[in-house]
Amino acid sequence: MVKRGGRLLIGNFAQGAVGEGYLSLFMDWHLIYRTEAQIRSLLPRAHGTGATVTLDPHGNVFYALLMMSG
Repeated sequence: MVKRGGRLLIGNFAQGAVGEGYLSLFMDWHLIYRTEAQIRSLLPRAHGTGATVTLDPHGNVFYALLMMSG
């Protein structure tokens, strides 16, 4: 739940992220890698919300920003 006028930032590793093998093999991180479409499907389409999905400059992490109008 996001308060009116609030923001929620969600980060998720992108498919094909650099170091994917290292994170899994040596760090024992078993992450869920998502595409931009999969990230967008997580966001609500409710009235009074605005959402953007961006990829970091290195192409490793998607950031979804959800903004609730106040």
